[in-house]
Amino acid sequence: MMDNIFLVQEILRKYARKRSSPRCLLKIDLHKTYDSISWEFLDWMLKSMGFPAQFCTWIIECVSSTSFSVVAIVPFMVTSKDSGVLDKGILTPLICIQLSHLAFADDIMLLSRGDIPFVSTMFAKLQHFCRVSRLSISSDKSAIYSADIRPHELSHIQQFTGFSLGDFPFRYLGVPLLSSRLNVCHYAPLLSKITGLIQGWSKKSLSYAGKLELIRAVIQGIVNFWMRIFPLPQSVLDRINASCRNFLWGKVDIGKNKPLVACSVVCSPKKQGGLGLFNLKDWNLALLSRILWDFHCKKDSLWIRWVYHYYFKGSDVWNYNTFSSNSVLIKKIIQIRDFIISKELSTKEAKKRIQSWSTNEQLLVGKVYEYIRGVKPTVFHFFAAYY
Repeated sequence: MMDNIFLVQEILRKYARKRSSPRCLLKIDLHKTYDSISWEFLDWMLKSMGFPAQFCTWIIECVSSTSFSVVAIVPFMVTSKDSGVLDKGILTPLICIQLSHLAFADDIMLLSRGDIPFVSTMFAKLQHFCRVSRLSISSDKSAIYSADIRPHELSHIQQFTGFSLGDFPFRYLGVPLLSSRLNVCHYAPLLSKITGLIQGWSKKSLSYAGKLELIRAVIQGIVNFWMRIFPLPQSVLDRINASCRNFLWGKVDIGKNKPLVACSVVCSPKKQGGLGLFNLKDWNLALLSRILWDFHCKKDSLWIRWVYHYYFKGSDVWNYNTFSSNSVLIKKIIQIRDFIISKELSTKEAKKRIQSWSTNEQLLVGKVYEYIRGVKPTVFHFFAAYY
């Protein structure tokens, strides 16, 4: 899922360039995927992908039954009770680094040159896919995004697809995506969701412990998803911190109540006398360090291969120098790399350090957070004993 978002972000940047070649992106929404897909088509697809015959039989039995029990979890595949089909995404194979489509559940993106022959051929293939799979396109939820296509050609593409022209930013897998850098206003969905939750909770009689748990489990859980994708602007982090601070100490409206305990104490571990919440700025960097880890390990994924092809070009993440034209995400990852190198005093030691944060080839983000946060003095206050 994250790889899809990262890739789309990089692709859309080319839609903002002046004097670029014509480009067209079709954002497709499939209508009631789980209710209408052909079981025969699904069985054929599973066998074509090389799954064992017995496994295919199990899957078809599950998705075509009205009730069943799951006795094993199959990676990147989940079934729904009634019609069950795939509920997670797949990344399509890379063909000569020319990306043609991305799919996640019923959200599909088709990428093409921005001229009528290319788009019409691509759309014809999509229609063929719908015929054999018995799926249908939700035209009112689908859209065209283009760059440098001549007006009369774009009008013709609209006519034969039946799609409307989309505007940036658009939401993809829960987050807004834009052809340029996101501004603070584009984080409004995140801030609105947090504000709505806090306003609802403020009507209840909650203890400090209850409020703290809601902030930790719900608010920071929601923010985590965004922070794994974007380096959040400081002003957005300040708004989130202010909302949580005023909710914790009894005020919903930002700026109307002085907190009883300093933010540095609230965001300290409990063993150091704090309340155990994360410092969002440091936690954001720790979560983004997973991308640095994937670059370091050369993870086998389409996103990593894309970056190595278009950015590193024979080099690697430890030797790459950024350019002004690089995306915000790539610049931030390199900043995290440089931060580790500066603390370890050499690239060799930095590699050892990041390796020490892993177990079973997985990065332990908690260790990265402690490293970024640094060693803080232990403080004591009455809340430490209470919580």
